[in-house]
Amino acid sequence: MYPFDPYVIQKIYKQLQFIQRNLENLNERLTDLEVELNDIRNEKQMYIDRIEYKFDQLKVERLEGTLNIGLTPQDREAIEQYVVGGNEDKDVNEVNQELFSRVQQQIFAYLQDDVFENVKEVEEKYNYRLDDPYRRFIIEDIKRQIDKRITMYINNLERKDPKHPEKEKVVIEKVRNDIHKAIEEFIKHLPKQEG
Repeated sequence: MYPFDPYVIQKIYKQLQFIQRNLENLNERLTDLEVELNDIRNEKQMYIDRIEYKFDQLKVERLEGTLNIGLTPQDREAIEQYVVGGNEDKDVNEVNQELFSRVQQQIFAYLQDDVFENVKEVEEKYNYRLDDPYRRFIIEDIKRQIDKRITMYINNLERKDPKHPEKEKVVIEKVRNDIHKAIEEFIKHLPKQEG
């Protein structure tokens, strides 16, 4: 048998108490850091300073590019999809294909028929007349972006309310609103016509 040395036992006991206090402190700090990290992840604050466009100072001889639908500083949901390190939305192939197809069909029908009346209304609102080829250019540019917008809204709705009874109606309305906003923003910022 080993003899009990009270001094050694006392020293071991103090070391164990010291280690236990350190572990408790580390656990508290870890818990605090996890709470802080979750707060930061959920906060997702964005600040966009004022953006000014001076299109009236430009001389446009040839117009090319992409008309981004639905991207405004107030449209936080749309901007968040472009944030580096943000959540990646599912691809078109991974969303509810039946819902996607129905929405896509209705939006394309809208773009084929009814949207020209909306374009003309916006032209009148801003006193800016476009010719038919220019109108078709705007609509074709929007058509190229429709699938991604539909997918984004379906994904967002699936995340927020997967059992929503009127998903199709909600997604169609959001995409149509984006189309109208894009057309209005585009025409509003065209250089003023002379004469």
